[in-house]
Amino acid sequence: MSEEIKEILNEMKEIYNVWVNMNGKVKSYTQDEIHCIYDYITNLQQKVEQLESIIKEATDLLKEAGCYDEETKQFCDDVWGELPDLLNILNKGSESDE
Repeated sequence: MSEEIKEILNEMKEIYNVWVNMNGKVKSYTQDEIHCIYDYITNLQQKVEQLESIIKEATDLLKEAGCYDEETKQFCDDVWGELPDLLNILNKGSESDE
């Protein structure tokens, strides 16, 4: 998905620059501004992938411990024993937030 977004942004950048050159009426964004937006979207995509990975790891931990029922989507009473490991997994996402 991330590569697809990068390709679309590159195409948009090229089309926008041609439009500006032909019409001259639209605000022309600098390469730095376009790269800033590009980098921002890329970083957001990486964060989404990181968080999806953390969610999967946490869910897998609970499934392996027998604390999660896939059919009912509910946790069993024994989930408290897995809480320290679960919190460690979930805290991975907060390390890069700051």
